[in-house]
Amino acid sequence: MAAVERDLLRDGVVRDPLVVDRNTMIILDAHHRSNVLECMGVAYVPVYLVNYASSAVQTGSWKRGVRVSKDDVVRAGF
Repeated sequence: MAAVERDLLRDGVVRDPLVVDRNTMIILDAHHRSNVLECMGVAYVPVYLVNYASSAVQTGSWKRGVRVSKDDVVRAGF
């Protein structure tokens, strides 16, 4: 997370919003950025609200061969 903090301090802005489910307010993407911003005392951050229940929203993993379901993401978010 040190790299995330370094980039935020260097840039002075949040370049990419957190992706959040509009119904549950669960953070779907950008957990590291969220944690760093909270530790920095930032009260407001840009978010991109999505309807996670929509079939247009799909899950994926950066790890090859790993499958992540929407239910997995919701359980991890609580």
